[in-house]
Amino acid sequence: MYWVLEHNTPFYGWGHAGRVESTAMAVLALAAVDPTSETRRLVDAGTLWLLQQKDRYGVWYSGQATVDVLSALRKGIDTNASRNPDARLAAAVNGKAVPLGGGWSPTSDAPAIIDISELIQRGDNTIVVQNGSTLSSASIQAVAEYYIPWTGAAVTEATRPGDSDALRLAVRFDKTEGRAGEEVRCSIDAERIGSRGWA
Repeated sequence: MYWVLEHNTPFYGWGHAGRVESTAMAVLALAAVDPTSETRRLVDAGTLWLLQQKDRYGVWYSGQATVDVLSALRKGIDTNASRNPDARLAAAVNGKAVPLGGGWSPTSDAPAIIDISELIQRGDNTIVVQNGSTLSSASIQAVAEYYIPWTGAAVTEATRPGDSDALRLAVRFDKTEGRAGEEVRCSIDAERIGSRGWA
C-alpha cells in the first residue's frame, strides 16, 4: 500500500521517489497516533511497501526519501519484538548454510552485508532465509551482478548520405580479457554523421 503523490514533496521529490517519500511521511503520521486495528493495518501495509522499494544500493532513490523511510521504519515496525536479543535467523544458499556472524544482530540498526558469492553456481540459485525465533520483522535484500559475454556478429557501419539519424560508433578497450572484479577501461566515440555540419 502506498500514498499517491499529488504534488512535488517539500524537498522537490516527484515520480516514484516522491511516492516513496509521501508514503514514508504517511506511515510516520499514522504511527504517531493512538494505535487501532485499522491504523496498525495501514502502518503495516505502508511499511511493507516501503521495504519492497529499496533500490539495488540499499537506499530509497534519493537522500530525503531514504531519511524519511528510515524514520518511518523505526516508528512503523514493532520495535519491542524486532529487537529481541535472542532472535535468530538461518540462511542457506543452494542448500549450504550461510554464516550470519558478519555483523548481523537483531538489536542493531546497522545493516549486515554478507558475501555469498562462494556459494553461487551457474544457472539457477536458491536463497532461503528462515526465522528461527520470535523475530517479528526483518528486511533482507539480495543484490546480484553478472555479465554475459558478447556472442553476436561484429557490427559494421552502414550509412547513406543524407540520413539525418545516421551514427558512427567506435568502441575501444584497453584489454579484451579479464577476471571478475578486474577493471577494464573502455572508450566510446559517437558521431552523428547524417546531418550537415557534423564534426
